[in-house]
Amino acid sequence: MSAEPTSGQIDERDRRIAALEKKLATLETKVPDSNLLDGNFLRRAFTIWGHYFVANFIIGMGVAAIMGFFALIMLFSGAAFFNW
Repeated sequence: MSAEPTSGQIDERDRRIAALEKKLATLETKVPDSNLLDGNFLRRAFTIWGHYFVANFIIGMGVAAIMGFFALIMLFSGAAFFNW
């Protein structure tokens, strides 16, 4: 006992479908051209590994700079302590 949709409901549904299709077409043009979305598994894997490598390199350089700064502080404070 389902009620048949009226022509107004069908027209509204068609308008919503057309609006959603237009929105989808707009969103599809905004997708960046990236190897992360490539169909080839190895290309995706190496892209992820490259991002991982660069991120670790940047973090590592920051940590090394901080450690170097503290090493210099310790070196010069020790030199002043021992009267070098």
